[in-house]
Amino acid sequence: MAKHHLLKSIEIAAIVLFVLILAYLSVTGLLSSTGVDHAWPYPSK
Repeated sequence: MAKHHLLKSIEIAAIVLFVLILAYLSVTGLLSSTGVDHAWPYPSK
């Protein structure tokens, strides 16, 4: 039972991390495409 709970926690953490990465990439992508100067580690055109 404990093993299953741990697996579920890891699964949830992975999903949250994935969503955060997607949000980060989309936000930085929008900023760079609109030409806003920012200090994010994102390649500028």
